[in-house]
Amino acid sequence: MNAHGMDAHSTQAYGTSGASKESSEAVPASAADGLGAGSSSQEGTGGSESGEVSTHSEVSRPSPMENGPHIEEAVKAPEGNGLLGVKGAVSVRSILEQMMSVYRNAQTYRDQGEIRVSWTQNGNPHERRVVYRTNFQRPNHLFLEVNQTGILADGKTFWAYTSEMPGLLLERECPKELGILDILCERELYWAVTDVESNRFSYLPPPLVLLLSEDPLLTFLHEAEQSRISLLTEDQWEGKRCFRISLLRGECEQTIFWIDAESFLLRRVELPRQVLQSENEAGNEEMVVTLDFNGAEVDWTGVLEMSVPANSIVVSSFTQPQMELLGTVFPDFQFTLLKKGEAAPTGTGDGSENGSENGSENAALETPALTSPETARPETARPETARPETARPETARPETAPYSELQEQTESRVLPESLTNVQSAPLTKKSFAGKTVFLFFWSVYETNIFHFQDMEQLFQEVRVMPNVSLLGVNVDSPEMSTEKILAASETFGLTCPIARDASGKIAQMLRNGETFSCFLLDAQGVVQYCDTLSLFHPNRRFSEFVHRAASGESLFQERILELKRAEADYQETIRLWVENGIFLKETETEKIEITEPRIEPASEPVACRKKELWVSETLYSPTSILPEPEKKRILVLENGNSVAVLDPLGKVAERHLLPIPEDEFLETLRSVETSAGTVYAAIGKRIFLFDASWNPKTVYPPMQNDDVPHADGESVSKARKTHGAVSDVLLGDWDRDGEPELYAAFWEEEAFLKLSLTGEVMAVGEGVSNVFQIAGMKNLEKPELKVIDQSGAISTFSPKDLELKGVQAIPQRTLCSLKVHDFGVDGNEEMAGIALGVRVKFKAVGVTLDGKELWNLDLPNYAYQRKIEKILPLYMDSESEVRTGWLVIGPDSSLHLMEPTGMLIDEFHFGKLITGAASCVFDGRPCLFLAAPDSVTALEIGR
Repeated sequence: MNAHGMDAHSTQAYGTSGASKESSEAVPASAADGLGAGSSSQEGTGGSESGEVSTHSEVSRPSPMENGPHIEEAVKAPEGNGLLGVKGAVSVRSILEQMMSVYRNAQTYRDQGEIRVSWTQNGNPHERRVVYRTNFQRPNHLFLEVNQTGILADGKTFWAYTSEMPGLLLERECPKELGILDILCERELYWAVTDVESNRFSYLPPPLVLLLSEDPLLTFLHEAEQSRISLLTEDQWEGKRCFRISLLRGECEQTIFWIDAESFLLRRVELPRQVLQSENEAGNEEMVVTLDFNGAEVDWTGVLEMSVPANSIVVSSFTQPQMELLGTVFPDFQFTLLKKGEAAPTGTGDGSENGSENGSENAALETPALTSPETARPETARPETARPETARPETARPETAPYSELQEQTESRVLPESLTNVQSAPLTKKSFAGKTVFLFFWSVYETNIFHFQDMEQLFQEVRVMPNVSLLGVNVDSPEMSTEKILAASETFGLTCPIARDASGKIAQMLRNGETFSCFLLDAQGVVQYCDTLSLFHPNRRFSEFVHRAASGESLFQERILELKRAEADYQETIRLWVENGIFLKETETEKIEITEPRIEPASEPVACRKKELWVSETLYSPTSILPEPEKKRILVLENGNSVAVLDPLGKVAERHLLPIPEDEFLETLRSVETSAGTVYAAIGKRIFLFDASWNPKTVYPPMQNDDVPHADGESVSKARKTHGAVSDVLLGDWDRDGEPELYAAFWEEEAFLKLSLTGEVMAVGEGVSNVFQIAGMKNLEKPELKVIDQSGAISTFSPKDLELKGVQAIPQRTLCSLKVHDFGVDGNEEMAGIALGVRVKFKAVGVTLDGKELWNLDLPNYAYQRKIEKILPLYMDSESEVRTGWLVIGPDSSLHLMEPTGMLIDEFHFGKLITGAASCVFDGRPCLFLAAPDSVTALEIGR
């Protein structure tokens, strides 16, 4: 590392000389005609370069907080509707094209932009402003300032700094032509620039999109209804007359562009209002976010001044400090022990141990309830903690409660006397002499509680290892009281030893602000593993690293290579994102390739218990598993053409060879109870129905060249029904007429049918094609069927006549499966599914009834080898009580156990290719049945 102190470095860039261009010169005649645009001269435009937000004239409009959520009535004006619509002599398209042309041809641009967030909470008004400033000169001069992050280029040198990495200054050679790839050259810059409230509209500052992207409207109009893009009444902003263009996403998400009527510069963007849940009786309240580009002007003349932070450490990459620590001896330290754990060192500094244990209990981890990101923050809170949900690219877990909620819990928590009476004791490197040490550094402002869960799980494992110590070190400033630190550790569920770095030496060394960090030191004090950027491994990997380091194995070279691979992966991902040209979250999904199939070796859960009940190894290529607890048997579809019946101990009691054609291979087995007994459905390319004695009842599509009977007396040509394989089947009396029906999904254009159990077509669902899965919701006043097709959206149908009730697209998600289950907590059914991801191919997601994402979990980036249920309800044993949650099966046969709320409970690997799965309470105990190519295993999972 180049650790020289650096004075404030200033540089100047000069704007173009000469008069400003007239905007009409840069537009095709067809676009300029009818606009009546005058000169775009910028005389009199306020464009302060002092760094302070310039003032602007007040808009003579009612405050957005005075009214409830609304859509401006002008949107409904028919003469203004549509991208091609015309109102008066001005069209929406011509205004947008003129705006793009002005930015595309501009040689210089500058503004004093800001993001303004206004909201009321419990009747109290709040406002927060975030710096959002863009100064640009073609081809390679830039001063971009977003919140506390700066990106600068003077034509020769490229610099960047961010509050996420305080004291570090990225320095590189400036490219000849500056592009978006150059600006987002490091992961940390991507996080900092995109993790602001405006990312629902654009992940990059809109002026930058207008200046550097090929087609800005791909981002600005993404998923907007083209027929509902309309021109509103004109208004004033900063003393400028502005066109106002409205676009709608969904029914009520209205975005409004304010475009200068003379210069065609983007002056303002109003984002969709968000309704906040109110704790009082005044009803719901709103949060309003606006992007104000104060003093925006193009082709200005003068000097672009910029400066970089003084006394910074210059680095070529933000990962450089981390890589330079690997393989070196960890520096000397002196921490203050605040709380002992069951494996805490004595703190005497001489390496001796007294073996004493603190009386703190290993209490179950608690996850604070999710709260809206708009919760008002105390003045001491980190600015980042109140942002709308925006996960870092590497975050594989759902967002947790913001600091304000954790702080409230911390301040209200009463500490046990055993904690408040601990006398502070010094800890030095000698305290851990001869031991493998895992250190993690944390702040009370940390918002991701999963980091603490990982650390607590690791502590519960390593505390029994005599030559391993684990210590959590708080890195908050000396002003933070010991009581608050200990209260926070209790809130986060930590029972491990807790210390603090009162000197601030480690925080200065890490230079990563309050980012959660960890280090693994071997018995000689050499850093074998470190993560200072919160790019965390799951706890099972930490456990592996600790065991390897404790056995004397060297790991640091492996970690260096891993960091380099991660950097290469990021560069490829960001390249695809820029090529895609839509600067929103995960819009490059379809361009991400995945690695070949892979099955990871078997591993054990950490936080849960796993008990093997039995293994049945006398089966032939088992796939689908259908437990029948009331009959005390388990049905297993095997070899694609037969059903094996297992007794409660997993022994084969009988087999039934199914009379199906030789070219059929059955993959799924389902059942439904009727007045005449059980009916079984075996699904392959066709649907075969059998009675309780496995006698064939019917097949659909039929085997003969006969027309398929229709319930209304008409017929459906067999030619329309034989192409396309069956993709899913749902059985049951979903229309509540007293008789069960069969709902079938096909991989074809006419993809969703309602069939009787005799094979009659009762209804055809319109509006979906190439269906993946069907799920039913039964707890509603009127049951609904949820269908996932090739669009990745959720289509809702009426079970009676398959009338399409609505379509919900999950923002930035493409679903490929969906499950619905009533966990019995509140009487409401929960929805979860598998979606296509960005950095990974598959991602598990929780979804609300109104189509919002609740949580997500990245799955290992491999390919599924078999058609299986990728997500299903899981029954677990918890102190003689049955608990339920989600089981997510990864493509590498990993098993991810989750709470209904999406909190990750545990992860482990089955070790074999999973070909089928089912879970239920069987013979009085919760069971998980897993099929592999040569066996079926019954497990009991406990908590």
